[in-house]
Amino acid sequence: MSAKSVVTRISSEVVKTSWADSIATAVFSNPLAQMFNKKVYRKLIYYPQMGLYRDDCTKRNIYAPGVLEAAVQRLPESVQRERQFRISRAFLHSTGKTILDRKEWTMDDVSYINF
Repeated sequence: MSAKSVVTRISSEVVKTSWADSIATAVFSNPLAQMFNKKVYRKLIYYPQMGLYRDDCTKRNIYAPGVLEAAVQRLPESVQRERQFRISRAFLHSTGKTILDRKEWTMDDVSYINF
């Protein structure tokens, strides 16, 4: 192997692994750091402050129209009403540029839509 091919191979590997990737690998490989980062992430994202779950924010897919609507229709009636209430309340607070009280935030994310 020539020196030029070694330098080319090393430089291509350096380009593939950026500093952000190496930091993310170091941070997310530790189980304690994963738990801490999950809590920090939940505090930084906006939808729990509005009282929403992650599935409440699921976008309709333009490539598969009707999939989300069909999944929501399969939910029990009480879950559909709760979902609509959360979305309506979030819209009201969003237009008023306010957030809910901290005790009303959704800190435990529940996944209720399965595609």
